[in-house]
Amino acid sequence: ILGTIARSAVYDILSQFMFERADELKQYSHQQIEPLMQKRFDVFWGDFVKSALFAITTLGAIIAYLSGKIRAGLLSVIFLALLFIDLSILDQHYIDPKPKAALGEQVAPDAVIQRIQAEQDTSLFRVYEISDYENNTLMYNHVQAATGYSPAKLKIYQDLRDSCFPRGNMNVFAMLNIKYAVQSKQMQDGSVQRSLQQIPYLPRAWFVDGYKVIGTKKEMFAELNGPSFDPKHVALLEQEPSAKPGKPDSTASVKVTKYESDQIEMTANTSVQALLVLSEIYYPAGWKAYVDGTETEIYKTNYALRSIVVPAGSHKIAFTFHPQTYEMALKVTQAAWVLTGIIIVVGALQLPALKKRMGKGSPEQGDMK
Repeated sequence: ILGTIARSAVYDILSQFMFERADELKQYSHQQIEPLMQKRFDVFWGDFVKSALFAITTLGAIIAYLSGKIRAGLLSVIFLALLFIDLSILDQHYIDPKPKAALGEQVAPDAVIQRIQAEQDTSLFRVYEISDYENNTLMYNHVQAATGYSPAKLKIYQDLRDSCFPRGNMNVFAMLNIKYAVQSKQMQDGSVQRSLQQIPYLPRAWFVDGYKVIGTKKEMFAELNGPSFDPKHVALLEQEPSAKPGKPDSTASVKVTKYESDQIEMTANTSVQALLVLSEIYYPAGWKAYVDGTETEIYKTNYALRSIVVPAGSHKIAFTFHPQTYEMALKVTQAAWVLTGIIIVVGALQLPALKKRMGKGSPEQGDMK
């Protein structure tokens, strides 16, 4: 009962601080605000309770040690146990994520989201939100947004946005797999009216007829924003491919069979060796590409995307995020845990009480027996 009262009291106090800016409320309907506030508070309360339990346990162990109720060895074990639990709770969100109740299931979709969902399009596509403020409505309803979900973006993508988005560059929108544009307009009464427009777009992956090598960043953006740029047929590269691609015929096809944050798999078929463009950000520090299990080079394409050369025939293609730094850090961490365990065991074996139980006491102790 006391816990429920405390939770309710804290919620009443914090509810007025749930949104950073007053204009942030404008992007949500009245039906969405209360569930969203409740969800944000649930996240805060869960972390608060865990932090409080850790703090109380740590303080209690220290007081018990200082008052002579427990020894240094037991205090060390308690601290190590708390450290292990804390790291496990934190790391599981990143190393081994598990699906939870999605926020979008608790925030009712507005008319725009309902219209997108009514299309029942199971293919991969993105939506571009044209707005003067950050809007998470798409994220809450599991819609992939071209603007991303975080203000921290890779510089090459931010450069692309800054140069091409304000111009309304439809060719760039197409190569980014943007199927819908959402326009948010603030009305005189303070409410926000959102409208949806379908625009021409390219699939998540496609074959191009040819390529063009561009030398500098300035020339690249001049080409991207120029009237002759057609991402459906031509890819802009920064280097010559090691294997020269040709022009595929109309039978060439590619299908995405698996799409996850660290793994993208496709099946592709082409009559000639051809260049395949993937509408994902170029990020060489971790992403690798494989054709039938053999690693192949990834080329920076259209300034921010990726492409690979695919041999003639039918192939299985995989893009995998597997950074060496992560592997190295994981091995170091595992070795550190093993070393910590050895140190704990060796230290425990030196305790007089344990030595006595194992019959390894001092000679004097043996004589007294």
